[in-house]
Amino acid sequence: MQFQFPFNDTYLFIGFPVLLGLAYNTYNKYKSTKNKSSLFISIAAVFLALSVFMTGVPTLFSKDPETLRYYTFIADLSQALFLFTIWLLVINIFLTKSKIARSVGYLLATGLLVASAIEIGFRNLNPPYGIELVELSDKSYDIIINQSNLYLVLVSLGYLSLVIAGFAFWKNSAKSGSASQRLRVQSLAIAFIIGSILFVVLPDYPVSPYLDIKDIAVSSTYVIIGLSMLITKYQSNKKRI
Repeated sequence: MQFQFPFNDTYLFIGFPVLLGLAYNTYNKYKSTKNKSSLFISIAAVFLALSVFMTGVPTLFSKDPETLRYYTFIADLSQALFLFTIWLLVINIFLTKSKIARSVGYLLATGLLVASAIEIGFRNLNPPYGIELVELSDKSYDIIINQSNLYLVLVSLGYLSLVIAGFAFWKNSAKSGSASQRLRVQSLAIAFIIGSILFVVLPDYPVSPYLDIKDIAVSSTYVIIGLSMLITKYQSNKKRI
């Protein structure tokens, strides 16, 4: 059997190492600064890395939706936990002064997570399952995530947290001490805002037999994050020399 690769979903395979790098980078930042925002981002990046891994990699070894349903269940649940963590980040940025407001925020975020988990379970573990693979050629296939209307509403509410966090990071980037630190924060802000909007809004419009517009856009977002980390690392090493 000839090896096939989901070129339309390349962002899943680009995103995994970038997100692990982001998790490692921001966790080290948390250890040195004890900034809770860095810890939230590190945890969120691990959840999203698990999500893209479980969506993409298992399809290289199996094309059976009934087999893949367990992986897509973990993938979707990991995405929900990622968005839940970002909501916790937003709450800890904006609702620090009022215990009541913070408690309401935690309650709403938890309610969104529970509703998402229930929807994810029903959609992924029951026929026709949460994933479908469409063969494009003998070399490629497309990963189609079956989406209910409720899923679209819940995931849109979840990704709203990224837009809010992104604007907060951009606003606070001016307070960053060094140029490399400002670059890192601003790149993350852009990725949060643009990436979340593109992921939710953009259709899977094909630009070639093997690529669609969403894949290009989301892949570009991961590349921005990766490049910003490399530049920051290079400038940090340069200063030590």
